[in-house]
Amino acid sequence: PFYLPKIKSLSIEAYAVDFVNNTGKNNQKKKFIQPTYIDLSGPDLKHKFHGTTFTLYGQVYISDKTEISLTGYDTETGVKEISYQLNNQNSKIYTSRISFQEGGKQKINYTGYDNVNNSNKASFEVIVDKNGPLIKKIFSIESEQASYPSHTKIYLSATDKEVGTQSIYYSINGGTEKIYTSPISSFQKGKVYQIKVRATDQLKNESILEFEFKTIGNEL
Repeated sequence: PFYLPKIKSLSIEAYAVDFVNNTGKNNQKKKFIQPTYIDLSGPDLKHKFHGTTFTLYGQVYISDKTEISLTGYDTETGVKEISYQLNNQNSKIYTSRISFQEGGKQKINYTGYDNVNNSNKASFEVIVDKNGPLIKKIFSIESEQASYPSHTKIYLSATDKEVGTQSIYYSINGGTEKIYTSPISSFQKGKVYQIKVRATDQLKNESILEFEFKTIGNEL
């Protein structure tokens, strides 16, 4: 056997020589020349995200709802199949989009094969963020009984470990949800308030905090 040169087409001349340097039948050299086309390269490989992504310092973050597709393109003989491996697990044949149910750093190695078994490899890493921001509330006045004067203000904040908080929303007593831009205030005396807070991060992960308090009816 011999290796073919890395060119797209060539002609091959073949003939036989014995131990006394006879060539071919009746000492006649025979030539077999057959133009051919050589496919020596594997498919071009790409991956694509379907859903929300966020890139920070070159690192790609996705949520557990984000899907990943793997594709190959081969102009010579076409793509036969793509196999992939998640975090050094057993290899699988790619048939549909990939998603992650576990959070943290994930690595995908994948290999594409064409129809003459040439192959090409690629890999990439993502960080899966499944959690919404941590929501905190602070009343402008301290109380041990969850009863506050009507001029109390409520400050909201939210922090996210991975990609940062995007927005904070709130609603009062089941009313219309509003975006939080300033402290919640203007409460009436002697009423019970139910506050629902919703925060989202850059990947649309969300978290919810609900709490209840009442205002003092008779204020001096």
